Amino acid sequence: MAIVASRNTIFIKHLSPAVSERVLRQTFQQCDEIEQVQFRAFPGRSIEYYAQIDFKSSRGVIEGHRMSGTPILGVACQVSIMDPGSADLLRRVHDVQKAQAGPQEDLRAPSMAEPQGVQLEYMRRYKEQMEAKRMKTVHCAGLAEDDDEEGLRHLCKQFGEVEAIRMDKDGDGKPFALIEFKEYVPARTA
Repeated sequence: MAIVASRNTIFIKHLSPAVSERVLRQTFQQCDEIEQVQFRAFPGRSIEYYAQIDFKSSRGVIEGHRMSGTPILGVACQVSIMDPGSADLLRRVHDVQKAQAGPQEDLRAPSMAEPQGVQLEYMRRYKEQMEAKRMKTVHCAGLAEDDDEEGLRHLCKQFGEVEAIRMDKDGDGKPFALIEFKEYVPARTA
């Protein structure tokens, strides 16, 4: 039976070996009512562990996350909304998905690795921001070696306001630029 994280969960890494459930409850009780504290081993590492704290409401997640870096028994903890034990599982799932040519929806990770609640909302917003950034970005290839950021800004100014420019060289050593506009329309026009 898989352990499914509740909707209002934080994960704490970098814990002292002497830490106990009582210590974690005392440390995080100011955040919100704690429903459950669990200690979990990292996959494949029996002596390394992390803690999972389930709060009654999302307030506990927000306040608990702010406590990242707080010393607990002399060790600065690291608080996250992502299950550190699922990183290996997610990496394996990603590798399998990449190896298969079929649609990604056909392969579903176990429910323990699926984001829920606050995690799901965070990931949804992050994906939206990345997609918005991608839609406002133009790839400009065929640049001369002496082209610079200032010249590209001047050239792109006719299309719209430029947010950021990143210049680099491809695998063949040819210069290119990624130009991010503040709005979508100039990126589509350019």
